[in-house]
Amino acid sequence: METMNFARIEPLNDSNYGIWSMKIEALLDAKDLFEEVIENEEPKITENDPESVREHKAWSKKNKEAMGILVLSLTAEQAIIYKGIKKAKDIWNEIKLRFEGAVEDRKIDLMLELTSLKKSQSESIEEYLTRAQGLCRQMNELGKTVTERELVRYIIEGLPDTFESIALPLSTNRAIPLVDLRQTLLNFEKKMLREEMNSRHTRLMKKHPVRSRANGRSYDQHRREHAKISKESDKKEFAFTLHEEDTDDALTEWHLDSACTSHMTPDETWLVNKRVENKIISVAEEGRNIESICRGELMTITMDEASKNVKLKNVLCVPKLRCNLLSVPSIVKSGNEVVLNEKGAFIYSEDGELICTGKLKENMFIVNLTPRKSESEDEAYFQTNANTYEIWHRRLGHVNFEYLKAMLSKHMVRGLEKLEGKIEICDSCIKGKMTRRPYENSYSETTKDSLKLLHIDLCGPMKITTLGGKKYILTVVDQFTRRYFVEFIKTIDEVPGVLQKLINKRENELNSTVKRIRSDNGSEFINDIMKQYFEHKGIKHERTVCYSPRSNGTAERANRTLLDKARTLLIDSALPLDFWAEAASTAEYMHNITPTKSKDKTPMELWNGKKPSVRHVKPFGCVAFYKVFDNKRHKLQPKSKKGVFVGYSRNRKAYRIYDIEERQIHETSDVVFDETKNGYAQKELSKNTENYTQIEYIWSNPENQQTDEPTNQPVIQERIDGTVSTEINDDLTTDDEEDGNQNISNRPVRNRRLPSRYEDYEVYAVSDATPETYEDAAFSQEKDKWKDAMDKEINSFEMHNVWEEVERPQNKKVIKSRWVYKIEELDDEKLYKARLVAVGYGQRQGI
Repeated sequence: METMNFARIEPLNDSNYGIWSMKIEALLDAKDLFEEVIENEEPKITENDPESVREHKAWSKKNKEAMGILVLSLTAEQAIIYKGIKKAKDIWNEIKLRFEGAVEDRKIDLMLELTSLKKSQSESIEEYLTRAQGLCRQMNELGKTVTERELVRYIIEGLPDTFESIALPLSTNRAIPLVDLRQTLLNFEKKMLREEMNSRHTRLMKKHPVRSRANGRSYDQHRREHAKISKESDKKEFAFTLHEEDTDDALTEWHLDSACTSHMTPDETWLVNKRVENKIISVAEEGRNIESICRGELMTITMDEASKNVKLKNVLCVPKLRCNLLSVPSIVKSGNEVVLNEKGAFIYSEDGELICTGKLKENMFIVNLTPRKSESEDEAYFQTNANTYEIWHRRLGHVNFEYLKAMLSKHMVRGLEKLEGKIEICDSCIKGKMTRRPYENSYSETTKDSLKLLHIDLCGPMKITTLGGKKYILTVVDQFTRRYFVEFIKTIDEVPGVLQKLINKRENELNSTVKRIRSDNGSEFINDIMKQYFEHKGIKHERTVCYSPRSNGTAERANRTLLDKARTLLIDSALPLDFWAEAASTAEYMHNITPTKSKDKTPMELWNGKKPSVRHVKPFGCVAFYKVFDNKRHKLQPKSKKGVFVGYSRNRKAYRIYDIEERQIHETSDVVFDETKNGYAQKELSKNTENYTQIEYIWSNPENQQTDEPTNQPVIQERIDGTVSTEINDDLTTDDEEDGNQNISNRPVRNRRLPSRYEDYEVYAVSDATPETYEDAAFSQEKDKWKDAMDKEINSFEMHNVWEEVERPQNKKVIKSRWVYKIEELDDEKLYKARLVAVGYGQRQGI
């Protein structure tokens, strides 16, 4: 071990005294020799004192050991100089005096060096700051204190002209901590490197425009058909396309190419998900064309210190190619960043995480990637992100397409770029969000700041409890920002405690206070506990007019908005009703980062002044592979497991993944998503599905039924397609209407319970051609189309295992069924729909 320590210390010379003394001092200190031998004096031997003899003997042993370390770290010429010295302390002081000079002179030299500190062009910010801190530390060691404020000043004044735009504002704020200054300068340096790389690439493309040899059309016109490799003026500098490489490194080396339109490899062995693709590839060598044979995916591992798994998509196999090519345009289109400088190549993910690095070799940037076979590990992707309206509509919790356009055009969030594709009708939204038309505005109220007015309401109890046993939703809406806060509770008794905790937390977050709260007259809000709390906090509690829940319309609409979106998410994901809380929580999260009709900003930006990022959002219910940590698996077991994405963690930056086999939810940030597949739909539904796969009833609504008091609790009905259907108040307006869409009235409100099936559709005028019974459909002129519609309904029942055949129970009334028919017109095309429903008290008019 000692030999290894000496081997790491370069012998002392005229230029390395600083680092040499630091290493020697550390080594002596590690062996408990520096304080004992170098700093303290030699112990004296007292006559007739055995203890002093033992102390001197111990010191002599340590002195010899320290002498050995010092002498062995010197060159032969230097060791001769100190040959006659017997104490390690004397050798140390002689060396210190020789190389450091007089203390005062050294202080002057260091101060001059510090005050004239300048960053050289070849020096990075990290190296520059390290040099400045080293000078400061030497000054402090010599007794000349340099404060952090002074050091910050010297560092800022030593910045070159290229940092002028940031140096000027920094010079006016010299109280900035050194750690913040470091991060600011590092970020600015990184930005400059990116801009320099983009500028170089632009100049290169202008200097060497590539055109097709076939018919004179431009490169851009051929980019979808041919990959082109840029041509340097000197072919010797582009030698990798002109000669074979037989080394083993050639198999793992990938050349970064800014003109190549696709990743390319001559080796087909490791490609997966291959498909035949014969294309002509034009290379830089004059008159030479080569052909690809297939396209596929390649799983690799980076060969740098990070050793990350990287998946290359759309890799062309070109057997006659002489090397592997890594396409810079393909990487950049995926949302990643490529930084090239004299230190090497650096590839960053969309979130700024370093994926892999490369080195400059023979005037080419080389990234080393080793092929692998696994497909289900935690992977970084060099792939084209799905930037379509459809995928972002699903990622953002089925947000309104108009809001999605506004988010894009007005730059309301970070991470949302130009979207492609066309806007199509979303079946899940139609089924989950269908409402009646809004009433006219008659009342409005506005506030000028957050927390001035909160609307609160309790929704429930739900018929189906969550996986955690919750039955109620406590909804809080901030009047100014329209931000939603949702809490799930088991019983009404929990409301006071949960509400107080929520208010205190939000007041601390904004350093403000709640002024008013508006609620209905429910006992969960009207009680001694809440009364004392409101009086103590100085909060004015406003209650709705009796028999008029519309006066608390903001909270009522929030409940409906959340449940409409939750219903839509459950329909789209095919998850059972047990997950209604996960869907509602995701709906709350998405509402807060998407705009509302009444504001041009998102609720979250109005709340904290920062544009929210949407780079991390994923479609609810999609397939998710989450990492299994080493302590929870054997070495030969898979490093990831397949699950279903069910939302975002409330307490940390993590995703919530439901493991179907374990029936548990895991919170983790190490996740790989397949956004094209529903995780739950791929698993066979359990046979024990009576809790959420019942045939729904069509409830009658006799016009003479009237309740004694209004209700704000939703009526939950179970559906075969796994959705939650709710009815709060059918007179409420659309999701994000202002308070003005309230008709305040003292008339008693009838508790209407609309059929859940019929909320999926808009009310249309049914023509005489629509059959009323099965017989009408069987003998109509459109009988073939009605038969197809009924077959689809029966197939849907069989696919979801809606029923099982049993013996008829005695003394039980059997519920009859009937067919309900409907014709819809969509883009001049008629859609024939048939539903088999169980009859309740009777059929309500209209569908």
